[in-house]
Amino acid sequence: MKAVHVARFGDVDVLRPVDLAPRPRGPGDTAIAVEASGVNYADLYFRKGAFPGLPRPPFVLGLEGVGTMIQAPADGVAPGRRVAFATFGSYAEEVVIPPDGEPWQIAVPISDDMAVGQAAGLAMSGRTAVLLSDGVPAEGEGDTVLVYAGAGGVGWFLCQLLAGKGLRVVALVGSDDKKRVLRPLDLTQVINRHDADADTRIAAAAPHGFKAIFNAAGGATIARDLARLAPLGRLIWYGFGAGAGAPGVAKAVARNFMKSVSLTTFNGGVHTRARNIAAINVWRPGSTVGRFYRSRRVACRWRGRARRIASWKTGNSAAKFT
Repeated sequence: MKAVHVARFGDVDVLRPVDLAPRPRGPGDTAIAVEASGVNYADLYFRKGAFPGLPRPPFVLGLEGVGTMIQAPADGVAPGRRVAFATFGSYAEEVVIPPDGEPWQIAVPISDDMAVGQAAGLAMSGRTAVLLSDGVPAEGEGDTVLVYAGAGGVGWFLCQLLAGKGLRVVALVGSDDKKRVLRPLDLTQVINRHDADADTRIAAAAPHGFKAIFNAAGGATIARDLARLAPLGRLIWYGFGAGAGAPGVAKAVARNFMKSVSLTTFNGGVHTRARNIAAINVWRPGSTVGRFYRSRRVACRWRGRARRIASWKTGNSAAKFT
């Protein structure tokens, strides 16, 4: 089967299109023929060796995708059904989910007419966004929240969910091009974090502080964001774009102690299998959210043979196997 190996930790040049023998299948395994793999920012962490608990090279990259069920346990999804799935090694023509896999390694039936660019992002990015949005109750309507990487895979889903709860959503992006990408969502404000006046504009967007901040960066931004919270506000840390550490966080907690703010680290993988499946189903057509879901995910097609994918440096896309 065609696949993309990480030959060693490093930059994009460590990716190698390869031909591998199909993975062995046991009687309880779930096997899926991959139609398209989601491409996520977390893939960069894996490629660089910057993510906790990483596999060691060489390994097949990728965490989610869409495909057709080949084999399933007796109580699983019937072969031939189209599914959105999450598991390791999705940059390949076939994936196998073991019966004793992690709770996030799942396959959920979806409609045959769902666009590949939408379906490829449901099982990791869409699921993560639903679980993150649970951190802000619906009764907070009118409160202001801050979302890092609003034009990214998770951020794109998350902004829609939070706006759907009636919250004022301020999204941070890394370029003016990404600001334009978010225009269809009609958010309260979109701020290029590299602008000279970005900090001033963030503060002005929530003069009394943010009800919640969804931080995908980590590093020194954690201590800074604690000061941006409103009383009883929550800082939810779910990514490492600026580093896995959080320098100065202890002093920042002490300085903001009297506001009763909280810092929560997030790993969607610790939720139960049932909760993870339910989070994906939120986005299915016909559901309350699914009817309004917008997608900007695009497909990079492989025709007949694997070709180098040096342009795969960021998320928000899908790699299609044809």
